Amino acid sequence: MTGRPLWQWKAIEIAAATRSGDVSCRDVAASAVERMRTVNPRLNAVTLDLGDTAIAAADEKRAYFNHEENTKKKINKYKTKKGRK
Repeated sequence: MTGRPLWQWKAIEIAAATRSGDVSCRDVAASAVERMRTVNPRLNAVTLDLGDTAIAAADEKRAYFNHEENTKKKINKYKTKKGRK
């Protein structure tokens, strides 16, 4: 989208890109975790790396939203079939 790594994007850019589907929550989390793991050996700021947990949580959100979207589509299809809106 911008040519910059995701960890350099502004929050508003990330929000817009995830809403539009241009990037996933997993992409965002993975980018941040990768950056943390790259710079932390020099900074020693992170003492407990929960990066894998963050990525797993992003995957869970994706599964939840995919399920919700599919459920909404099924409900709308049923309503259309029955002549409801």
